[in-house]
Amino acid sequence: MTSLVNDFAGWLYQLGYSEGTQKMLPACVREFLQQQGITDVMDIEPDHVRAFYGWLQERPLKRRSGALSEMMIHHYVYALKTFFTWLEATEQIGINPISGLAFKRPRQNSRRPLSPDEIGQLFTAA
Repeated sequence: MTSLVNDFAGWLYQLGYSEGTQKMLPACVREFLQQQGITDVMDIEPDHVRAFYGWLQERPLKRRSGALSEMMIHHYVYALKTFFTWLEATEQIGINPISGLAFKRPRQNSRRPLSPDEIGQLFTAA
């Protein structure tokens, strides 16, 4: 499976994805394959994806306490969608196991620009 994930990373490079994305998406896919114990992509079922998604909801962070954010879980889902799309396009799988699944979208951050008065208060305080 290592060579498959490396081929996926090479495909991302060829398409011009950023260096960070070229590292992150294969890492997410690698974690999926390891966590689900998958040794052959032909064996992947939608239930594997659902189980992994459920596990991500509870997965602890690696470097500090806490759980994954909604946005990070969305990155994992994006990585799997991209990976399965690549497998399907290169005819390594016949049916995309994630295509019929729906996932919760992360909440949008409700940022708003500072008003001129708030900016003035910041300058005064500084």
